[in-house]
Amino acid sequence: MRSVWDCSEKELICAAAEGRISDVKAILRRVQNPNVWDEHGESPLGCAVRGGHTEVVRLLLNARARTERKATKQVPMLHVACERGDLEIVCMLLAYRADKNSKDRLGTTALIRASAADQLDIVHVLVYARADTNKTDKFNGTALKYAASEGHTEIVRALLTAKADLSVADWLGMTAVRWASCRGQADTKQLLMDAGADESGYTPTPFVCLLFLGWSIALAGAGICLKRFLQSYVFVPTAADPALDETCPG
Repeated sequence: MRSVWDCSEKELICAAAEGRISDVKAILRRVQNPNVWDEHGESPLGCAVRGGHTEVVRLLLNARARTERKATKQVPMLHVACERGDLEIVCMLLAYRADKNSKDRLGTTALIRASAADQLDIVHVLVYARADTNKTDKFNGTALKYAASEGHTEIVRALLTAKADLSVADWLGMTAVRWASCRGQADTKQLLMDAGADESGYTPTPFVCLLFLGWSIALAGAGICLKRFLQSYVFVPTAADPALDETCPG
C-alpha cells in the first residue's frame, strides 16, 4: 500500500466515499491500485463500506482491494457493515476472506456488534461462516451477553443453537441470564433458563470486591468527616455535655 497524494488516487477515494459508480469504474480501468489511503488512513473500500455503497464495494473487491484496515486502531470494515445492517456488504467481505473474528480496540467482534445491534440476518450469516460465538471483549462480554441484556430473543436463540456458552461471566461476574433478569427481559431470561442457564448464585469478581471495599471505605470516611464538621461548626450535644442533662428529662 502507498500513501495517496497523486490525483487519480484522491479521485478514487472521493468517488468511493460518494458512491459514484461510473467514476470508480473509470478510475479502476486506468490500472489504478485500489489499496491506497487518505491522510486519515481510510481506503476507498473503507469509505464505500462506511457509506453503504454496495456496488462500489463490489467493484473494489473485484479489483482486489484489501479488507483489512491500515491501522489496528481503526474499526474493522466488517464491524462497520454489521452495525449498519448491510447484509450484502457483509456477505461480500466474508466471501473475500475478511477476518470474521477480528477485534476492535475494545475487543469487540463483528458478531458482538451485530448481536447488540439486533441484526438477526447478519448474525445468521456470521454463525454460518463459523464466527466464534464465545469470543469476549475487554470486559469479558460475549455476543450472548449483549443480546440477552438488550432482549434480542431471536438472536439469543440463534446463538444458543450455535452452542454459545451460557456460563461465561463478564468483568462484573454477571452471566447472560443474570443480565436478562436485571434488565427485565423476561422472554429472553426464560429462553436462557430453558436452555440450562443457572440464575442462582453469584460470585463477584475480584474487581467487584475491590470496588465494594473502596466504596465502603469512602462512605465510612465521609461519615467521619461529616461528624467532625458538625461537631466543629454545629452544636451537637454529647453524653458528657452538661446541656444534655439540663434539657433531657430524668
